[in-house]
Amino acid sequence: MRRRPFIVQRSLLTAQSIKSVSQRTLLMYWASVAKRRPYPTLDEFRPEVRLHDPKQLLFWNVEDNGAGSRTFRALGQGRHVTEAFHTDWKGKTMGEVMPSNVRDFIIQTANECADTGYPVYSIFATIDADGRRVDCERLLLPFGSFGRVAQLLGSLQLISVDGEFDRGTILERFEGHTEIILSGLVNLHTLHVRGGGP
Repeated sequence: MRRRPFIVQRSLLTAQSIKSVSQRTLLMYWASVAKRRPYPTLDEFRPEVRLHDPKQLLFWNVEDNGAGSRTFRALGQGRHVTEAFHTDWKGKTMGEVMPSNVRDFIIQTANECADTGYPVYSIFATIDADGRRVDCERLLLPFGSFGRVAQLLGSLQLISVDGEFDRGTILERFEGHTEIILSGLVNLHTLHVRGGGP
């Protein structure tokens, strides 16, 4: 893995920075449910399957440990996540299940999402066994109420420019080499369904 600092850019990304059409649609639906609140509750969030494939989703509970510390614990995951990671994460913490070479980055971005109440979008890449670049596009959405983020939803999409890759072995490639391409908070003022943001 290329050694570089794990930094979530404080310069906000626009909604148009999200490459995946389905992730952008999911973001817009999240914003429409929240309306003028910072974020909706998870109970309110019921996207139709046509908006986004549920097999690519992962849900985390945000556990406050006090003194500014928190734990992210998996509530459930879609089939594609299980196929890529070869395990069911339910009940396990983010620190337990994430590959060691991206663990700090994954947890830092989750903390940024929980701290700010803003969506976080990231792209990280690897090279598969056949020399093809494969991107993992990750969108994190916060949920909660009364000024506290209680859950996170993660949408993971694996994309190959060449159009194909082996989902069953790609995790090994990310564990061996990962490059952070882009990461940042999504500017809520670019989500026009909110009437200009909170």
